[in-house]
Amino acid sequence: MNEVIHTDWIGNMSFDSIVDGHQISFDAEEQFGGTLHGPRPKPVVLSALAACTGMDVVSILKKKAGQVTAFRISVSGEVSEQYPKYYQKSTCSI
Repeated sequence: MNEVIHTDWIGNMSFDSIVDGHQISFDAEEQFGGTLHGPRPKPVVLSALAACTGMDVVSILKKKAGQVTAFRISVSGEVSEQYPKYYQKSTCSI
């Protein structure tokens, strides 16, 4: 399966993407030329990782235990010091 996402530059440091019919806006902090039009992209990557993990956990729990009442997923990412910045390590806990 191949997924393609198109992201458009809006101006300054702002970008918009359409994902499954939903618009997601991204921006940088003001100190880096942004206008807080949306969240920074790097933390959204961690959020997507948490949501993907959570969907797997809910699916497994529903098959095994039946009902899920609540749980929280925490994801942290260690960002590299050099540019381009990237997550060199991430951890997830449920």
